[in-house]
Amino acid sequence: MLTEMKDKLVNAGWICTDPDTMQFVKRISDANSVWTIRQLANLNANSIEEMHFIETTIDLTDYSKEELQEYLDAFGHDYDELHRESGSIDAQMITVECVFETDYLLDGMSEFERTVH
Repeated sequence: MLTEMKDKLVNAGWICTDPDTMQFVKRISDANSVWTIRQLANLNANSIEEMHFIETTIDLTDYSKEELQEYLDAFGHDYDELHRESGSIDAQMITVECVFETDYLLDGMSEFERTVH
């Protein structure tokens, strides 16, 4: 069932960034700075209909380089090194993941209230 959902999202243009937590990102601007990220909220769902995702949109231009580095620090990444070694799009995806996961853990989802089916 999780494989079926993953395939459905990938076919719709989502990129799976963490198959263990069913986390996906999708670029929604040509500038690579605006991404939607979603993560399955209930891995133990019994059917696709019961699956719910936590989803938010993150615009990386809303953050300074220093702020982004703080998010990346929590996961052992360096902003400049990441952009140099991973390429722009991969670096953006990793940064979006770090922002989402840090705020999700620290703020208890206060900024990420939207749940989608």
